Order: sequence, then structure tokens, then C-alpha cells
Amino acid sequence: ELAAHFDVARMTVRIPHPYTDEQAQGFITRMGEPGRFAIEHAQDGLVGVLGFHDTDRFGAPELGYWLGRPYWGQGLATEAVSAALVWARDEWGRKVVRTAIT
Repeated sequence: ELAAHFDVARMTVRIPHPYTDEQAQGFITRMGEPGRFAIEHAQDGLVGVLGFHDTDRFGAPELGYWLGRPYWGQGLATEAVSAALVWARDEWGRKVVRTAIT
């Protein structure tokens, strides 16, 4: 439901709008891959997702995320990205990542 909001979809490269239940199920299936993380709020649970997409097109994995509109401006994305970059360096061995420009 949070990912289906137009303001969330328009800020991403990969989330279509409208976002169907079938598309959400496919996304959930891919969440088991390495480099995919849930963004959780202490009281509300899952409020977003962050992931690295390891593509050969640019020689560096792409970092992407979405965060539910009610949770924007609270520092959650900054905290999640910071932790994910540490993981990418220390656990995944990546020295460079890139972000998608929309």
C-alpha cells in the first residue's frame, strides 16, 4: 500500500503507478536476494525498502530505495542508506555504488 502511492512511485525508477498486487508479489519474491533490506519504523513496522542492484552496465551496483510518504522527512532513509553502505563495503566488498537519477 505504501509503495502504491503516486508520490512514492514518481520518486523511483522501478515502481510503476498504479502498482498492482501482482507486481508487489513479484517484488516480495525478489526481496530474498542479497543486498535487499527492509526499512522498519519502531512502532509501525515495514515502511520502505532499500536494495542494491548489481548490474554490469556501469561497473558499480545501483542503490535504490523507497519510503512510504508518511515517513518522509524523519531521517529514516538517511539512516538506512548509511547502514546499507557500511554493509556493501564490509560484507559485500564493494568500494563504489551509484544511485539512479530520475
